[in-house]
Amino acid sequence: MRAIFLGLCLLLFSLPAMSSGVQVSMGVFKNMTQYQDKDAKDDRDPYLPMVDIGYNFERVWGLIFSPQFFYAFGSKQSNDSYGGDYKVKTYGLLYDFLYPFNEGLAFRFGFGNVIKSFKGEGGEVTVPNGSGTSTAYKPEKSEKSHTGTLNLGVETTFPSDLMPMMFTYLGARAEFLISSPLKSSKRSSFLMISFQGYF
Repeated sequence: MRAIFLGLCLLLFSLPAMSSGVQVSMGVFKNMTQYQDKDAKDDRDPYLPMVDIGYNFERVWGLIFSPQFFYAFGSKQSNDSYGGDYKVKTYGLLYDFLYPFNEGLAFRFGFGNVIKSFKGEGGEVTVPNGSGTSTAYKPEKSEKSHTGTLNLGVETTFPSDLMPMMFTYLGARAEFLISSPLKSSKRSSFLMISFQGYF
């Protein structure tokens, strides 16, 4: 038993390291969930420009803790049949881990919290509710919704030969953020694609 434990320890600590330190990213963020607009047509949210900042901690037991904060720019104007426009901003926190496969490639996984901030004109609207109607309230001040996610993705890094004065490493990442992964009726997903630099 001791030999197996020592063998596992040697395997974990002999895995190739990804770059540790401060990481900044620029890319795009997209809500992949399809929905219907006010005219009952299928629609999707556009790709939004995104910035991200995080930190890769030193590897422990083969894993690198890599928390991230992201912000997707560009307020989305959402128009429904009952209340007009309201602005939506998206940002969030990711609590990810990296599992390195080789010198510059790693599997990224973890949990996250996607936050959407809504702001509208306020007021009341009457909406259908079965055979009757009910009153709904439009957001007047900023209201927030929180969505827990399961995160899965890949990340690659390589030495920064092009910009050695700015970054020690450059890289790229693609990651899916999936909410309610076990409930198909409530499942939604987000896609993040970014290029990154390590200081």
